[in-house]
Amino acid sequence: MQDPRTEIIDVVKRFTTTDKVMTGGPNCDRYFTPDAAFDHPLAKVKSGSTSRADIIALYQWYKIASPKIDLEVESVAFDEVTGTMFLTVM
Repeated sequence: MQDPRTEIIDVVKRFTTTDKVMTGGPNCDRYFTPDAAFDHPLAKVKSGSTSRADIIALYQWYKIASPKIDLEVESVAFDEVTGTMFLTVM
């Protein structure tokens, strides 16, 4: 990503609110590193050698469990040193 703070909003919306499932192939390779971590009040994936695959599976389940979602990203913070992004999503 050239500008993670700005681009992440569109990425989150495409992964969660579109009818098409974005969770596969080059989409996930582009937006998640192989050792990505995911922390959400209902689910957590720790960084590891297969964590990207676990995050993809989580999004696939999420899309089945909640096929119609409307959300807004209210704030974004990006720690450039650690490569960690924090979002407030409502």
